[in-house]
Amino acid sequence: MLKKIVIFAISAYFVSLPVLSKENIRIFDQLRQLPDFKVKIQTCPANLIPNSVINYQDRIGECTGEKKACLKECLANNVNYCFGLANVFQSEGINNDVVEFLYARACHAGLVSGCTNRAAGIMNTDNSKSLECSANTFKLTCKKEDAWGCTMYALALAKGLGTEKDSTKALEVLKGGCKYGAEDEACRYALGLEKLILEAKDSKSINSN
Repeated sequence: MLKKIVIFAISAYFVSLPVLSKENIRIFDQLRQLPDFKVKIQTCPANLIPNSVINYQDRIGECTGEKKACLKECLANNVNYCFGLANVFQSEGINNDVVEFLYARACHAGLVSGCTNRAAGIMNTDNSKSLECSANTFKLTCKKEDAWGCTMYALALAKGLGTEKDSTKALEVLKGGCKYGAEDEACRYALGLEKLILEAKDSKSINSN
């Protein structure tokens, strides 16, 4: 899921913007008028995460064909629908401020995956302040046992993105990326990253001898 966010952000530089449906435009306008819209997208998700968290429930399928109903649930603070709606928009090639707001809204309500996904969006802006925000968020979501949070925090540690580079710590953190087993996407990415880190360590060791 998180990997798709990164892919969408990168591909945006090479493809034309998607044509927005009237329904999407109405939803975007409605969300942008909310009083907390700007505040949430301007706040680092590390500062939005509450002490108590809520469980993830997959609402993507429901939101795919019923965006209006999904939005209604989201605005009623059933934030798994906010998360689901954001995923649906991204599947349509949309990766804008509304998507980021939906993840931030989910994050603020205690859906940890929303915090991780919001941090991934910030990470793609590629400046030092944003990278530090993303790394801090990934660290927190990993502590709250979010698999993608651990995988992304390990990536930040391995590359020194917004935090001090530490490949040894990255390898330790990567274990949390496989919380749901080897077939989970976060784990597959984690295992690939682990392989790259170990290869780099071996190469460095050989060159130093």
